[in-house]
Amino acid sequence: MMGATKNPNSSWVAQQVRNLLVELDDRHRSVRFLIHDRDAKFCRPFDEVLPSEGVKVIESPIRAPRANAFAERWVQTARF
Repeated sequence: MMGATKNPNSSWVAQQVRNLLVELDDRHRSVRFLIHDRDAKFCRPFDEVLPSEGVKVIESPIRAPRANAFAERWVQTARF
């Protein structure tokens, strides 16, 4: 189960991705790609954890609000 915090920082986010990978491994699931924006919370430790587990990190383009809009619309669709 993923945690929650009012003030996420880079170390907290890196720990959450470690927890997620352990949880997925326990369920015999895997992740091939992770797409994220360029927020400062997605730091080097975050990006180093993923390739070590075979996950390719894809950052959204710089100053491309429409790229994120497609992802946001998909998330809204998936929630229902």
